[in-house]
Amino acid sequence: MNKIINLVGKWTGAGVLWERVNGYKTKIGAVALMLSAAADLLTRLAAIPDFAALLKFVKVLPADQSWIALLAGIAALGLGHKMEKANTPPK
Repeated sequence: MNKIINLVGKWTGAGVLWERVNGYKTKIGAVALMLSAAADLLTRLAAIPDFAALLKFVKVLPADQSWIALLAGIAALGLGHKMEKANTPPK
């Protein structure tokens, strides 16, 4: 399976792109996750008609998948930064 993936990457040029983003993949993934989660939350927030619906939205927010995805993106960004910091030699 790896040979097929490498062959397709070579033919499409995706392999070159994959190498160019080396070192930024964690950041790109984390930011994409945070933006998609924030977009979903903001879309649902804009559709709230009154205060009672807003209260209901806020009460279920800790268990909401978009909220959890937003926090996971922040955690991934923080962990990526922590790994970079750990691999950097001290000054």
